[in-house]
Amino acid sequence: MKTLKYISILIILIGVSVFFHRCSKENANVVVDDSINNSSIIENRETASEESCFTPYDGCTPIIVDTFMYIPFYYQDSLICDSLYVRIRLTVYDCGSNLVFDKSIVDPLGNCGAFDSLFWDIVINGTDDDVAKLLDILNYQGSVFYERFYVKKRLINGGQECPLGQLTADYYSSICYQWCAEIMSKPGEPLLINVSKVYCGKKCCVKSTTYCMKNGVLNSTTPVFQS
Repeated sequence: MKTLKYISILIILIGVSVFFHRCSKENANVVVDDSINNSSIIENRETASEESCFTPYDGCTPIIVDTFMYIPFYYQDSLICDSLYVRIRLTVYDCGSNLVFDKSIVDPLGNCGAFDSLFWDIVINGTDDDVAKLLDILNYQGSVFYERFYVKKRLINGGQECPLGQLTADYYSSICYQWCAEIMSKPGEPLLINVSKVYCGKKCCVKSTTYCMKNGVLNSTTPVFQS
């Protein structure tokens, strides 16, 4: 029986490997940053890539962000992890009173057993679309958490409170892409996934939110979505 159980687990892992590696070869050389305990923000200024949904205008400075954070993670209205450790990568365009967040990717870094169990349950019992939906949820929640973190830092440094010190944050997202992910951890270890996207076309949506600080608390309007 133990042998059959081992073979079943091996078949599942092989199936998962096939699911995650059927993506474009252009992602084959992606490597996880070994310094995952580094909580600092790495900012590199460079030009926008062709995959960007946002077309920069005069006065916008692109900043490539690669950072590690703890975020709360919710699934189906339930708190799954109060502090899921993730790697967040995205491009921030600093356009003065307007900030643009684009091309976000969030990797789960294996410190929450509840997330690991949820992931494997969906992989084993769900469909490819179910796995993609989970990665969509993680990506959205991580990007919103980082957006609020970044905006709050900017507003505090600006020193002005509502209604004078306002910032508008636009979060751009492509809706034509395929998730690709490489499982870096071994069986029995906390789940460590390196996530990437293959873009399939140029169709985007944007979420706009206006923020300001009042008595040390970040205030925000209801997000407005448009295609």
